[in-house]
Amino acid sequence: MKTVKLILIAVTVVGFATVPAASTVLVWDHDMNQAFTDPDDGDGSMGSEVNVRAALEANGVTVVTSTVLPTDLSPYEAVFVLCGWWPNDGALSQAELSRLEGYLNRLRARLYIEGGEIGNRYGNTLFYSLLGAEFADDGRPKEEGNMNEAQGIGWLEGLRYTYPGYKTEDCDNFIDEINADADGEVIMRSKRAGNQSNGRVVRIDAGPPYDYRAIYSTFPFGALKNGTHTRTQLMGRYVAFLGIGAGYQTGVAPASLGRVKAGFR
Repeated sequence: MKTVKLILIAVTVVGFATVPAASTVLVWDHDMNQAFTDPDDGDGSMGSEVNVRAALEANGVTVVTSTVLPTDLSPYEAVFVLCGWWPNDGALSQAELSRLEGYLNRLRARLYIEGGEIGNRYGNTLFYSLLGAEFADDGRPKEEGNMNEAQGIGWLEGLRYTYPGYKTEDCDNFIDEINADADGEVIMRSKRAGNQSNGRVVRIDAGPPYDYRAIYSTFPFGALKNGTHTRTQLMGRYVAFLGIGAGYQTGVAPASLGRVKAGFR
């Protein structure tokens, strides 16, 4: 079993030159500069933020990328948090956990968060309890493999992607196994050697009084390969659920968003 080492990164933020517009989405690139081989052409490397940003912009969303989490998240229509994977994932300090928890206390907050160690590190925190998921297992080393493809289920039924990093790259290293809790819903799962395996996406649509929505992925969005279905299509569904940007106008109607959380914990 691997040993978890919590590394807190202290960064001083000077501030943004301009105040972002209400329609702007913040992508917090907190994966500590981790990268994988370009999943589409197999040449060169990139961080998940590259493909996350491209897919958001392709869906009509204005994006601001930052390597620090601003103290004030209220100017942003949604916050995307990219934490990377073991062993150099971006750890969340207590202050950052509290900031994100406070963000979900804000009326109609919208959050996307991805990371292979989020459940293993923070499964017992209040913040994690707001994501609609339950931590089940820490996953396997990449040599054993965690996921070689991702399949949409339920609301994402029909969408399917390969995961080129399977057994070869660190983005397949110790991917958390999670389940949905009573308020969440699994919308994507992975396959490994033909069997259900680690790598899942859970969403939650919270009810009154806060009405926040969140999507939590245990694997990096950017490492999925474009094929019959594209990352832009998948992000379009995410954007529709979160209700941000132009995607909301052409996506899933609010009445069909599925399971609704009864109340705030």
